[in-house]
Amino acid sequence: MTSPVRQRARVLLALDNPDEIRAARALFMDAGYAVDSVTDGAGALEAVRRATYALVLLATELPGPGALVVSRRIRELPGDPGRVPIVAVKAGEDPDRLMACLDAGMDLCLTTPTDRQQLGALLGDWRQDPQTAESATLDTTVLERLESDTSPKVMPLLLATFRRETARRVAAVSRLRSAQDLHALRREAHSLKSSAGTFGAASLQQLARELESSCRDGENGPAGDLAAAIVAHWPRVVRALAQYPHDRECERSGNAQG
Repeated sequence: MTSPVRQRARVLLALDNPDEIRAARALFMDAGYAVDSVTDGAGALEAVRRATYALVLLATELPGPGALVVSRRIRELPGDPGRVPIVAVKAGEDPDRLMACLDAGMDLCLTTPTDRQQLGALLGDWRQDPQTAESATLDTTVLERLESDTSPKVMPLLLATFRRETARRVAAVSRLRSAQDLHALRREAHSLKSSAGTFGAASLQQLARELESSCRDGENGPAGDLAAAIVAHWPRVVRALAQYPHDRECERSGNAQG
């Protein structure tokens, strides 16, 4: 039976191909989500301003304003709409294109919106109750301490920066895993370990620590599997950050003081 949380969750499909919309809609509806769909950038922006979404799938070739512009404008929105997880679809394999998507505020990049393996892995991290997923992924005491050391006004900016920079690092881990570049992979793992610890992403920090150690051991270590585990775990961190209630409280407090 579908849980009440999943019944309330809504997904936006901003795709430029009707066949892909139908296929993706079926996958998400089977997983218990309500689904809205649009076929251009203007429609995507209007939808995000009008409704609350658990996830936005954004085709990189979306007509009129394009996907990069749409993502940046969503990230400029105040409150929950500006923090919605955004997944680029049909992003291809070009590193420059992938980095452009991440720099525009997207959290993840998929090859195609109808790849059942990719979407199945993504949905697996969205099926849990949001509060359960958050508590299992983020140590909120670390985030509360960070806010105390900075300020309620600064905290949302810090979280947004962490989310953006970590998405880039996870993409780099995925790329370096394929290239089997252990030296560069170790550097990324070290940086990821540090930033994940600062923001209370304990599971991600542990995976990065193990990856760094494995890269130090050389070719016989399980570096490839650990890198894959980091890539697979990142969607869960994205979701937990989007659901983190203290973030919303901080932003409201900051806006009231501003």
